[in-house]
Amino acid sequence: MTEGQYKKAIEIHNKLESLHSIEDKLANEKCCLMYGYELSTGGLVPFNTPIKDILTRHEAMIRQEIYDEIQKLKDEIKAI
Repeated sequence: MTEGQYKKAIEIHNKLESLHSIEDKLANEKCCLMYGYELSTGGLVPFNTPIKDILTRHEAMIRQEIYDEIQKLKDEIKAI
């Protein structure tokens, strides 16, 4: 393995760790995609009612994209 390949492998490994951390948090904590606006108090208020189905669909797409990115990075490491 060349030094360049080693550095690339470390970079990919760090990305994998970050994505695995996010994936674990999504799987183990109660969380959902929300849309909100800032009140004068600085808080966010979710708009759950009319667009809840849209947000749920996009959340599933984001979770799948995270999974796909993890698989892609694993394949990159194998190729090195």
